Amino acid sequence: MLLSTPKQAFFRIRRSEGVTVKNLVLESDPLSFTQGVVTASNPDEGWFEVEVMDGYAGFPDVEYMKTQYEPLPWGAIMDPNERRIRPGMHDAYRLDRIEKIGPQSYRCFTQGGHKKGIPAIREGRPPKSDFSIVNSKKEEVAFLSHKAGKKPSDFQQYGGLSADIFKDNPEIISFMKDLKSKFPNGLDRGQGAFRLVNDQSVVNRSVYGVDYGGAPGHENVDEFHQGFMKLKKLAGNATYEITSGHKGKNGGDIEGAGYEAIYYARYTGDRGATVAGEFINNARIGVFPRANAPRTATEI
Repeated sequence: MLLSTPKQAFFRIRRSEGVTVKNLVLESDPLSFTQGVVTASNPDEGWFEVEVMDGYAGFPDVEYMKTQYEPLPWGAIMDPNERRIRPGMHDAYRLDRIEKIGPQSYRCFTQGGHKKGIPAIREGRPPKSDFSIVNSKKEEVAFLSHKAGKKPSDFQQYGGLSADIFKDNPEIISFMKDLKSKFPNGLDRGQGAFRLVNDQSVVNRSVYGVDYGGAPGHENVDEFHQGFMKLKKLAGNATYEITSGHKGKNGGDIEGAGYEAIYYARYTGDRGATVAGEFINNARIGVFPRANAPRTATEI
């Protein structure tokens, strides 16, 4: 995420302790940021490359940014699932210059000490696996996906639908065509639409990873967990079970009311989405737990 209009800040808390902010929603038009996916990096030369996501504005010119606020521009590496700065990253990466290398691609050169944070940047979208278990030889032998919260509505989403493996799926194509027919100009504020996912392969690839059906790995996790996890020793020789508030095992049914998988499109004023060849303006689209669709959403 790159802060493109630094003067358009809402508030800043300084010299404070014990501050809690809850249920706060802030909206701006135009957006004060843009965002994309890191596609390449070079720690020696101090740069990384970003492909801007569909529906977001391109990166601004650095000289323009300096007229807004001299020490900037700057950005942060975010975790799209947890919606916070990804652990292990610098809090911010300040940029010295930006070079446009494609229609929506940019090479970002960092300032001074910020180059030290480039080796920690992972290229591409984050994997489904959040944790891996290693043996005594430091080999990864098990893979886990983890979400925060306690309720299905805390789960954010199971997964997106932009991967190539979904583009020719008949059920997804049908949902997108019906969505486009009902909302030809995109979604308006407060609108949303959903449909139950009947194709179990879509459910499994959204929950466990796009490589579901193959060997366990970063894109085919063994289990998903939600909430606080514990390692429980079972009877026998070095046998353990991982418990949590809500869990599922690779290939098993998704249990629990509200956790049923749905295709869901919800309004977002800062982007559009392209799925299975159809573009829907002002929308975020993916596979979500049923509890994420509010009562005002339309079943199509």
